[in-house]
Amino acid sequence: MSDRRLILSSAGLRATATGVVGVLLGVHLAKLGLDAAQIGAVVGAGLAGAAIAGAGLKILYDGLLFVAFRRVKPMDEKEPSHA
Repeated sequence: MSDRRLILSSAGLRATATGVVGVLLGVHLAKLGLDAAQIGAVVGAGLAGAAIAGAGLKILYDGLLFVAFRRVKPMDEKEPSHA
């Protein structure tokens, strides 16, 4: 199996699993006696939490990358090596 097929297959499986979990979560919460507004609030809070966590990790990653690349000098600024 080529890398492209593997990546596309895994993306498709992940999307399918996400959809199935969304449906099962709604069914489960409905069986617990929550109404549509409460189910929407729970699902919305979960989505908001995931978005906030993703944004926070992106900001942290960008900060670490910025610090790492500040230490790298372009080729013309490096001190000459003595061989």
